[in-house]
Amino acid sequence: MDQKKPKPVKQHTVPKVYLNRFTNEKGLFHVYDIDKRVYRLQPPKTTSVEKDFYTVSNIDGEKNYFIEELMSQYVEKDFGEIIDKFLKTNKLNLSEKEYLALFIAFQHLRTPQYRDQFIDFLDRAYKQTTELALRVYKANYGKTDINTVATEDELDRMIELFEKEQVKFNFHNDKYLKFMMEFVEKEANILLQQNWVFLKAPKSSEFITCDHPFYMSRPKYLPNWSGVGLLTEGSAKVFPLTPKMCVMIMNHGNAELLYQYSREDVRQINLSLGLSAKRFIISREKKLLERIVNTLEFQRKKATSN
Repeated sequence: MDQKKPKPVKQHTVPKVYLNRFTNEKGLFHVYDIDKRVYRLQPPKTTSVEKDFYTVSNIDGEKNYFIEELMSQYVEKDFGEIIDKFLKTNKLNLSEKEYLALFIAFQHLRTPQYRDQFIDFLDRAYKQTTELALRVYKANYGKTDINTVATEDELDRMIELFEKEQVKFNFHNDKYLKFMMEFVEKEANILLQQNWVFLKAPKSSEFITCDHPFYMSRPKYLPNWSGVGLLTEGSAKVFPLTPKMCVMIMNHGNAELLYQYSREDVRQINLSLGLSAKRFIISREKKLLERIVNTLEFQRKKATSN
């Protein structure tokens, strides 16, 4: 009697095929758990795993795992082979570059970190538009023939709730997943139209990674209130490929360069990756991980005291 295939309820938000690149000879790496403030030695199998993170449900509550299956069968499938070839030849053909752009775009969008940012953006947008609508309605109260749905006092109380930030919209995870699937190819195409610089770490240094291993640098010319996006001129999109190789994507163009980075340059990228992490910072070298965590802790304390 055939047994049913188990449902993929435990889902990697950073794929195992990627995390494997950062393990030691025993298939393990060192993880710093930001929430628990502890170091652990563990395998990729149990790292960055969320229950039903990509699972969608229909109106009857029936679960569908097509996003998880799509990523495992197509998005993640060829990563190891393509990276191995690139490390040997330092070259990517067009189809390999297209694949890598899609892989990186998915990794940017598929994490709890990005999901939380997306939901927070929706929450703020809905609050602002709803509060504005209430104020417009209040300003025109009694001036039209439209039947009122609230008294002036009720409108005042609702506006006050928004002013005091006591309103919270609850968005279903499906809204985030819908956005991810609709936008990921557009992001991949944006990355393909920019310059790619592959950065090699020196023998004495390595790149780390984390549970949100894609970050965008902030150009110095931008004011503090301005956001940073995929098309921001001068902003580098950084993604570590292995402990010895990282890709930096920036500005419109089609250049593909290979550049030897210094130990200090690698350190600065590692610090930025540590800041990008939501919960896990990852390295195959514990001493390197400890140095990064200690530096970040020192910087946080210094910023708090100033």
